[in-house]
Amino acid sequence: MTQYANKILLAITVSVALAFLYQSDARAHSDATGVVKERMMLMEDIGKAMKQIAAMIKGKSPYDGKQIAHLSSVISERGGDHLTKLFPVGSLDKPTEATQNIWTQWDQFSGAALQLTERAKDLKEVANDEKPIAMKAFGSLAKVCSNCHQDFREKKE
Repeated sequence: MTQYANKILLAITVSVALAFLYQSDARAHSDATGVVKERMMLMEDIGKAMKQIAAMIKGKSPYDGKQIAHLSSVISERGGDHLTKLFPVGSLDKPTEATQNIWTQWDQFSGAALQLTERAKDLKEVANDEKPIAMKAFGSLAKVCSNCHQDFREKKE
């Protein structure tokens, strides 16, 4: 397998794992309130969209460029300022999984939120192209999610 194919496979695997975590987190966070609940719901929406796209990219469901474009819009609309406004300073009420790094590294965090929007828009633009092109764009989007979780989310045990 080429290095490029390995990177794509890794990105898809990470995104599927993240999507699964979003789904299971929804049940685990029923005690959340206020802004913490709002951002958990937003992340759940993103996770569901990522999971559906990953299924199409991996061939577990039929590839549908129109649907991928729609799901990419769902993700892009939830990134950037829409995402960062749900992280007011000190909003660490349980059951949040956010870490203090968000506020101590705000520029990096807000940059990741903007990248989420931009990479989702990139995927939307190529969703109706050949699958390998969309696969590459999806890999870039999944990497943004993975990196952000690694840097700004409590580690799962």
